[in-house]
Amino acid sequence: MFYFEEINGYKVLKSDFGVNAGLNHCFTTRNVEISDFYPNNFYLSPQQTHSDHVEIVDERFEYPDTDGLIIAQKNIPIALRFADCTPLIFYDIKNEIGAISHAGWRGTAQKIGVKTVQKMEQNFNTRPQDIIAIIGPAIG
Repeated sequence: MFYFEEINGYKVLKSDFGVNAGLNHCFTTRNVEISDFYPNNFYLSPQQTHSDHVEIVDERFEYPDTDGLIIAQKNIPIALRFADCTPLIFYDIKNEIGAISHAGWRGTAQKIGVKTVQKMEQNFNTRPQDIIAIIGPAIG
């Protein structure tokens, strides 16, 4: 279920789906910066290019030409921008691996969602039946 909540004076759309599994997420408007929520923490924000490129978060700080991130570590804030594209969030409840993909029309046509799950399978032995998936708000 989606609901609105005010955080630090900003209205954000949250979902309680997946919270019991440790999946915390929210959706904001374009005038809200992630630093408003995590002012003292570093967060990752890939250079999105409407591709099907998915990376695993590691010690790097930059992810050029990347529209999907897989996160194996806990408590790493990730920020992607969507505008009218579709947010895809995946969480492997057995291995506690999360992922988020930016599914614009190009990424969707190139199957970024499928490729994200396949990369989770290949690198972390994720089984699709162990994934909680969230499709965030989009223009259509």
